[in-house]
Amino acid sequence: YMIWKEDEDEILSESKRYKFHLPAPKMPLPGHAESYNPPPEYLLSEEEKQSYDDMDPEERPHNFIPKSHTCLRHVGGYGNFLKERFERCLDLYL
Repeated sequence: YMIWKEDEDEILSESKRYKFHLPAPKMPLPGHAESYNPPPEYLLSEEEKQSYDDMDPEERPHNFIPKSHTCLRHVGGYGNFLKERFERCLDLYL
């Protein structure tokens, strides 16, 4: 409860400043191709891998090649993690 008038003015001006805050868009959820054990239709054959490597990086449907692992412990670290986060920050900033 506001007892003094001057405190109320400061609090109201502070809350008005954040009134038009737009939150950053959320990252899309991972799909079936990003699973550690994706369905066989998402795994690429040798010909598809070759054509995937020949494509321009901006035209590729995914920025990774789906691989199948027997368990989650066998999944290695994602090499492009920092690059993707940096590009996301640039997109949000610019």
